[in-house]
Amino acid sequence: MQLQEAKHQLDALGVQIIGVAAREDYQAQKLLDDGITFPLLIDAAGELRAAIGSASPLSVARLLDPRGALAYAKSISTAKRFFEITPSQATRRPGTAIFDADLELVWHHIGDRLGDYKPLEAVLDQLTRL
Repeated sequence: MQLQEAKHQLDALGVQIIGVAAREDYQAQKLLDDGITFPLLIDAAGELRAAIGSASPLSVARLLDPRGALAYAKSISTAKRFFEITPSQATRRPGTAIFDADLELVWHHIGDRLGDYKPLEAVLDQLTRL
């Protein structure tokens, strides 16, 4: 399930989705050009990433995990200007976070390899529990 498909569920829960890009504005613009309908913020300094605990780099073994390598190769193949991807950001742990209305972190998932995100259904389940 994609975010667009879950929009009615998210709206019913009163959820505001905000994407946070860790690198460059052109990458966020590519997502907007591709039809993303929620706000995108740039966190080039990694402050949000540090706040949720995903700032530490993945180990070499985790970077070479075939599932992560496949996810990374797929993202590179569709990137607008993939040659500008910054390795220091690309090797960080992926993360998903839920904040309450007061911007307090109430749930998060920190990935164990590249592309390791919880399925949207699992995130929706967490949202309904909150």
